[in-house]
Amino acid sequence: MPDDDGELPYLQSGNTDPKWTERALESAVAGRLHVNAKALKDSRLMIRATGECPRCSHDVNYEFIETVVGPKAVGRAVPGGSPIESRQPDLGSFVDAHVLCWCEQKHPGRPAGSRGCGVGFSIGVKKS
Repeated sequence: MPDDDGELPYLQSGNTDPKWTERALESAVAGRLHVNAKALKDSRLMIRATGECPRCSHDVNYEFIETVVGPKAVGRAVPGGSPIESRQPDLGSFVDAHVLCWCEQKHPGRPAGSRGCGVGFSIGVKKS
């Protein structure tokens, strides 16, 4: 519920409630939220999101580089065994992008040095 200034207070807990993902998907389908995932070198993924936050409706203004954790092994499986090849994880065509609201607007109760309204959500996107 908005405070006296009309701003939603910072969400201290419950920021991963599935309802935020559902609302984010609705906004994406309606063209009000845009989320992109771009594969970078070294198993990293650039997540960018702009548009309507599913909670506060401000621009989520999110950009983050994730390191994708996957199978990668170098060495020998057992003493005297054959070498194991180094493998990069297969990220596939679609990925779950984890997004936080990083809006610039005021949200009462937000910890110093933090951004956004406190909400987080996941949305499946095609990797470019």
